[in-house]
Amino acid sequence: MVNTIVIINDFGLINGGVGKIAISSSRSLAEKGYHIVYFCAVNPIDNLLIHPNIKIICTGQYDILNDPKRLRAAFQGLWNIKARKEFKKILNNLSPETTIIHYHGWIKALSPSIFSIKKLQNFKIYITLHDFFTYCPNGGLYIYPSNKICKFKPMSIQCIMCNCDSRSYMQKIWRTIRQSIQSHLLKKLSHITYISISDLTQKLFLANFPFKYKELIRINNPIDQPLITNTDNSPKDLYLFMARLSSEKGINLFCQSIRESNVKGCVIGDGYLLEEFKNKYPEIIFTGWLNNEEKIPYLKRTKFFVFPSIWYETFGLVVAEMLSNGIPCITSDTCAAKELIKENKTGFIFKNGSINSLKDIIKKAENTDYKSISSCIQDSFSIEEYSMDNHIKKLISTYNQN
Repeated sequence: MVNTIVIINDFGLINGGVGKIAISSSRSLAEKGYHIVYFCAVNPIDNLLIHPNIKIICTGQYDILNDPKRLRAAFQGLWNIKARKEFKKILNNLSPETTIIHYHGWIKALSPSIFSIKKLQNFKIYITLHDFFTYCPNGGLYIYPSNKICKFKPMSIQCIMCNCDSRSYMQKIWRTIRQSIQSHLLKKLSHITYISISDLTQKLFLANFPFKYKELIRINNPIDQPLITNTDNSPKDLYLFMARLSSEKGINLFCQSIRESNVKGCVIGDGYLLEEFKNKYPEIIFTGWLNNEEKIPYLKRTKFFVFPSIWYETFGLVVAEMLSNGIPCITSDTCAAKELIKENKTGFIFKNGSINSLKDIIKKAENTDYKSISSCIQDSFSIEEYSMDNHIKKLISTYNQN
C-alpha cells in the first residue's frame, strides 16, 4: 500500500500552472496522511509546503534561465549533477513497494539527469503532461519566430533544422541535445504511467511520443474555488484577458480586437510586453499581476473572458476557473480549453490567430443574453469534476493500482 509520494518539480514556489498543481496536490496529499517528499532545485519554498507530512529537499540552485553563470547553466540544463546525486539519496532511503515517484516539472532546473538512476526501474513512476517536453525540444510544439504551431514530427530532420526557439537557433541545437539525452533515458523507463490533462494532450502524446510506456490515463487538473457567485448581478462591461503577456498567449490579438470592436477590455497579468501594450492601447485597463482578492472587482465586471492563445494550450486552467465563477468564455479553436466550452451555450470558439473571427465572435457576444448564458454555465459546468478532492481521489486510486 502506498504511503510515500515523491513529488518532483523545478521550483519550490508557485510561479505558474505546473507549480500550482505540484505544490497544491502535495499539500492535499499530506493532509490525507501521506508522507510527501517534495524535491526541487530552486528556492524559496512556498508556505503551502510547510506541513508535518511534507519533507522538502531543495538543491538550492538557479533555474537555467536566471543563472548569471551561463556556462554553468548550459551544463546544468543538460545534466544536473547535484540534482541527480540528491535524488539518488532520496531513492536509496525509500521502499519501491510503498513509494510513488511523480514528476511534474524538471526541464527548467533539475534536468533529465534525474531519470538516469538505475533504482528507478523498481519504482512506480508517473509523469503529468503539463507541457510537451517529453517529446518536443522546446516544449510547446510551437515555432516562436513565426508565431505558429509546429507540425513537424518532434526530433525529425525537419524538426532539428527548424529554428523554432524564441531566442536563437543555437539555443534550439542545445535543446535538441537535451532532448536526445532525455529520450535515451525515457526509452529505458517503459513502465512509466503518463497522465494527460485534456483530450488534446492525450491526442498529441499518442501522435508524437515514440517509446513504450505502461499506461496513458486522464486526470483533470484541479481549479481554485470560485471567487464570485454565479448569481452576482453587478453590471457586466469588460472583456477580460488574464495570462502572461507574451506573444504566444495572443495578447496582440486580444487588444487589437477590443479596439476595433469598440468594447471595454481589461488585461490582468505581467510579462515582457506589459509596458509596450499599455502604451499602445491606453483605452484598455492593464492591472499588472493581481492576487485572487485583487481580481474580484474585475471578475464582477467581466462580460466574457477571452482566451486567444495562438499556440496549443495543454488545458487552460484559467478557462475552467472562469466558468466556475459563472463567466462565459471565448477561446481559440486549437487549445485544449475549447473542450470546456459548449458553443453558443457557455461561450464561443473562434479561429486561431484570426482577428476577423474573434471580432465576429465579440459582435455575437454583444448580442447574447448574458443571464441566459450564465444560467447555462451554472447548470452544465461541474465544479466538483475539477475540485481538488476529486483530483486527489483519482490520484490515490491510480497510485494504488498494481
